[in-house]
Amino acid sequence: NLSAYNYLGSAYYTKKDYRNATLAYKNALNLDPSNKDVIEALNLINQTQAESFVEKGLAQYNKKEYWTSLASFKQALKYDGKNAYAYYYRGLSYDALQKYDQAALDYKKAIELSADFNIAYYSLAVDYDMLKNYAEAKKTYAKFIEINGSNEDEYVKYAKERLKYLKQNGQ
Repeated sequence: NLSAYNYLGSAYYTKKDYRNATLAYKNALNLDPSNKDVIEALNLINQTQAESFVEKGLAQYNKKEYWTSLASFKQALKYDGKNAYAYYYRGLSYDALQKYDQAALDYKKAIELSADFNIAYYSLAVDYDMLKNYAEAKKTYAKFIEINGSNEDEYVKYAKERLKYLKQNGQ
């Protein structure tokens, strides 16, 4: 019955056996397709697994294992296609591999999912710069500076200098 599957799902989740937890919750969902608690539990499992792959990918990225990190971020996005951090970090991996077009797409997606993800604007602006898309680089640097307000860290300083340079040189 529904309660038994729910209990099983919770027990497996507690033991971090996400595969069996998912199976139990899906069986519960077959009995009651609109059960909000079961739907929420399945979403939580997906988010948990996505976060696990993001952490794994970040560790791989930090070890300069860029191709492997890409695979981990891709897995994270299979579980949670709205994980802005998975897109952002996958963008960083693409940047490390000098695949700026792909990185830019991921940064844009991260921004779309989290409009105040300020470092994604910075990374996107730098990629536009690398791709010689100076019009978009200027707009994106300006947006990054605007979002950061009175913050004057090294990224904001660089963005201001680069924006000034691009404007002065007719880029």
